[in-house]
Amino acid sequence: AVDGRLAACAGAVGAGLTALTGPSGVGKSTLLRVLGGLLAASAGRVVWEGGAWLPASPWPGGGRRAQVVFAEASRTLRSDRTAGALVGQVAAARGEPMPPEAAWRALGLAPSVADLPAGRLSGGMAARVAILRALTARPEVLLLDEPTAALDDEATATVLAALTSTTAPPVVIAATHDPRWVAAADAKLTLEG
Repeated sequence: AVDGRLAACAGAVGAGLTALTGPSGVGKSTLLRVLGGLLAASAGRVVWEGGAWLPASPWPGGGRRAQVVFAEASRTLRSDRTAGALVGQVAAARGEPMPPEAAWRALGLAPSVADLPAGRLSGGMAARVAILRALTARPEVLLLDEPTAALDDEATATVLAALTSTTAPPVVIAATHDPRWVAAADAKLTLEG
């Protein structure tokens, strides 16, 4: 990365889980922000299925094409709203009901977590609520920045299982240093400094 930006990157990802690896500071988070449409690339382009990558556009499966979950997920959750309200807002925007208890449990969350204010969630619970909120948007591409940073081993295994299951988004890209995620990935893309 140069001045907090990714200097150059070339690679391809396909369906399934791609582990985005490389040393700290190389630009993994920056790349996720570019792919998520949160940061404009100053040069180059992102191509998707032969055309321009438009992360905010809808896709045939429904929802926004891409969703990003940041490493410090608690900062993206309004602390004064309950976890259920934050997830429910995304469901309501799609014209759907709140995700069922099974969706919460699939990420290792008791359904009662929905009643807690986001400001009272542990780092691990906040990370999983942020992932559930992103999944509720039904993205085609889910972008995760250090998804296991706040999770213990059991929660890491649970989230990894959920995001490699048949109900996961078609494409999941996780910037990670966690060898379990690298081992479970269908592909690995390494950024070098």
